[in-house]
Amino acid sequence: MAISRLAKPSFPRGSKTVVRLSRDLVDGGSSQQVAATVRTSQGSKLEEDLQVADLDLRMQEVEEGVYTGKASAAMRAIVAEKLVSVIVPVLNCGPWILEAINSCLDQTWPAIEVIVVDNGSVDDSLEAARSVRAANLHIAACETRGAAAARNVGLRLAQGDYFQFLDGDDVLHRDKIAVQMRRLADGPPTAMANGAWSRFRISTGEARFLREQVWQDLSPVEFLILSWLRSGGMMPLFSWLTPREVAEHAGPWDESLSFNDDGEYFTRALLASKSILFCEESRGFYRTTPGHSLSQR
Repeated sequence: MAISRLAKPSFPRGSKTVVRLSRDLVDGGSSQQVAATVRTSQGSKLEEDLQVADLDLRMQEVEEGVYTGKASAAMRAIVAEKLVSVIVPVLNCGPWILEAINSCLDQTWPAIEVIVVDNGSVDDSLEAARSVRAANLHIAACETRGAAAARNVGLRLAQGDYFQFLDGDDVLHRDKIAVQMRRLADGPPTAMANGAWSRFRISTGEARFLREQVWQDLSPVEFLILSWLRSGGMMPLFSWLTPREVAEHAGPWDESLSFNDDGEYFTRALLASKSILFCEESRGFYRTTPGHSLSQR
């Protein structure tokens, strides 16, 4: 679905999330069965049973006659889940973009939207992204060059309670977001979560997760000291899951930067957060491709 406007929608964030329920599902089972299906459809992307509505309708009230009877149980179950917006900037990622997008759509956390922002690709990245059919996948364009600018476009469009960033050549484990969301549910409201990561070149099967010093619960200042001053390790941008409140306090990505723009952004985000919760089973894969780095373009 193409998105032409870049301004943040004006509807209130407190409105109900609209979900279109499959009539086959609703007519075929009790309210308990419908709710159970919502809770356990973890790998299905809910494309047939549940579909997140179009971006302009997502936060409006449920249509008359839908939020009633058997449908209400499923509606309550999905609305109870916090929405995570996955923001994917893309610049000439044709060989890898489908793997990146599918790793987002295949997340076991059911409330996901994926926003792909093309940053002037001249290969088949945009065509590949548009070939994916998913109601919760949205495609936008950013005319200003730079991954930071593309991520800011994604932030302006995002409706999620939490933000997940992923470059167009990297990959998330299917449980990455779910593991972090469960951990954050027990933490302070402005905590950030991070997770384990590994490099790979061709297949994620190559990945070997080697523990670093920062792989532990830390305060923001402890993390920065350990990572920056004591060479305790780093966290790629996809490792983090950031609450909207923290992101709003941190402000937008600095579009004047290219190299290490993620380090600068997440330093601000960390200092706006309460604590850092490390989730070892929340994993991501950092593709090492000679001559290709979104953060330097």
